[in-house]
Amino acid sequence: MKNRKLELMSGVVQIVCSLIWAAVILGADYFLHDSEQFETVMYLLSLGAAINIIGLSAIFATMLPKS
Repeated sequence: MKNRKLELMSGVVQIVCSLIWAAVILGADYFLHDSEQFETVMYLLSLGAAINIIGLSAIFATMLPKS
């Protein structure tokens, strides 16, 4: 039962983080699409999203039961 709860919780956390990053990236695109700094900002946002995904993966890897 505890393992099932952990799987459900990790899935919810990943989906919420993905939705937050999607909203941030789309918002930046909407407000900065005509800006000179568009490419730089989008690069930084993409880098932040990738780091977030790697961090979440590391966190969830430590939560998995050792077999």
